[in-house]
Amino acid sequence: MFIIGRGVPAEKHKDGKARHLHLIDIQSSTSGASRLIWNDALECGIKAIDAQHRQLFEAGNALLESVRKNPSGSDATSKAQILVETVTTHFKSEESLLAAWNHPLTEDHKAVHESLLSRTNELLAKSRNGTLAYQLVFKFLVDDLVYEHIAAEDRRFLFPN
Repeated sequence: MFIIGRGVPAEKHKDGKARHLHLIDIQSSTSGASRLIWNDALECGIKAIDAQHRQLFEAGNALLESVRKNPSGSDATSKAQILVETVTTHFKSEESLLAAWNHPLTEDHKAVHESLLSRTNELLAKSRNGTLAYQLVFKFLVDDLVYEHIAAEDRRFLFPN
C-alpha cells in the first residue's frame, strides 16, 4: 500500500494499476447497472473544480445508464456527447486556473488532459458506430476519469507534497 496526494490510500492490483480505496462507492441495481457515487475524499478544496468533478460523475452515470439500456441507441450518443462537453469544459477550467497560478507543470497537465479527452472522444465515436460497450464505459470512468484524473493527476498539481 502507498499514499497518493493528501493521504489517499491505494493498492496495486494484478494488472499493475493502483486502485484507490474508499474514493468512490459503486451502487449496483437489480438490473445489473452500476452507478458511481461521489465521495468527499475526492474533493480538492476548490469549489468550482469540485463541482465540475461532481458533474463528471453525473455525466458518466447518465452515459452508463444509457449504454446499459441500449448501447447502439441515439441516447447513448447524446450522453457520450454531453460527457465530451463536460470533460472539455472542466479541462479548460483547470488549465486556466493553473495558468493563472503560473504553475510550472501547466503544460504537462494539459498533455494529460489531451490524452484523456482523446479517450473520451473514442467513447463518442464508438457510440456513433454502435460499438460502445457498458464495461468499456465503466472502466473508463473508474480507471481513467476518477483514479487517473481526479485522484492522481489533479492531486499532483493541487497538493504537490
